[in-house]
Amino acid sequence: HDIVSKPRIARIVNDVQTGEDVPCLDEVHAVLECISDEPCKNCTVKAVSIIEEHDTCETLAADEEFCPAVKACEDACGANGCKEKGEALETCAEQHYPDATE
Repeated sequence: HDIVSKPRIARIVNDVQTGEDVPCLDEVHAVLECISDEPCKNCTVKAVSIIEEHDTCETLAADEEFCPAVKACEDACGANGCKEKGEALETCAEQHYPDATE
């Protein structure tokens, strides 16, 4: 799930890392737990291993291996309800971080 790349979510994750009092903390933990499950984690690590130091968003979007590898993780991560947990985090983030743009 591309949830972590969204501005509202990135802000929450940053707040969690800096130790601030964070709304949506339960939702953050649910998503992190979900994506750390072995099948999801292994798939994600494999997909990310394709990235090279010089890659940009544009080169990755054009890469014939990267996008299919990431899409394959939707199944591996979806088995744990990651999509639903991600949607719950997005809903919470919209309520608590309305000024962060998508």
